[in-house]
Amino acid sequence: MNIKNIKNRADELLVNAKPQYVRILMIMLLIGMVQSFFSSENGFPMIVSLMVTIAFLSFDHGYIVSSLKIVRNNYTALKDEDAWVGFSRFQALFPTYLVMGLIKFAILFCITFVLFILLAIFYGATISYMPNLVFNTNNVETVVQFLTTYPIFLLQILIVAFIILFVSYILSIYFFAVAYLLEQYHMETITAIKESIQFIHGYAFDLFKLDLSYFGWFILIAIAEEFLTYCVGFIPFFGTLIVIVLCGMLSIYTFLPQYHLSRAIFFEEIAYRRYEVNHQQTNEIVDDSVEDFNEKGE
Repeated sequence: MNIKNIKNRADELLVNAKPQYVRILMIMLLIGMVQSFFSSENGFPMIVSLMVTIAFLSFDHGYIVSSLKIVRNNYTALKDEDAWVGFSRFQALFPTYLVMGLIKFAILFCITFVLFILLAIFYGATISYMPNLVFNTNNVETVVQFLTTYPIFLLQILIVAFIILFVSYILSIYFFAVAYLLEQYHMETITAIKESIQFIHGYAFDLFKLDLSYFGWFILIAIAEEFLTYCVGFIPFFGTLIVIVLCGMLSIYTFLPQYHLSRAIFFEEIAYRRYEVNHQQTNEIVDDSVEDFNEKGE
């Protein structure tokens, strides 16, 4: 699959659709700030933060709905309501997002548990020392001592973290089509997840290349976030909101519209090959069979 052509196609579609699409993304950015407001870092109990996170599970569906409208040359149908479609259609969308989230969590939990059990077996004494490090992070000498005493252990902790991130990304690739299948073909829960795994078979590396082409932007946004946090992070609560808004706007006015459209185009190209072409070929075979039958009957 030609990634460059997909991104060029996204740029072409944005010529007419970008103003309203950016407006929808901005609305989603502002609504999404609610999650940050109810985070445990702002003093809210963890149970409240968890409940808000669960309530927002289907919120990102707004990206799916709006991008598919544009890709299907129906950008005139874009409306502000697309930004909160994850809430307005919560009852229909939530079960699929919940099942997908639980499966991801279960897989990552099991892998993390196994990896840390292995670390505990080989570095039991070291792990027992870690609480002292956690409660003495302001003591530079303690941190330096830990780094110099257990460099191999810390390297393996980083490797474990990398493995967890890698598995998480692999899961996101194979679950990539779930939301699109839910929206476009009304597949739900386990059916959508199974179909997504089959759907991406043979195209996983292409999706990786598409995501990789935006890696520089992700790094830039991460650097900007760290810089802004350093500048205004000392302001209670509002500092976090300022960082979220500024980094969100930077993403929206640079690469984010193209990114979401490129992924929608990617889905549509595979869906066309998987469903539309096969359906047409099946109809042609049926038509040919009917013609042969009629000719024999005559």
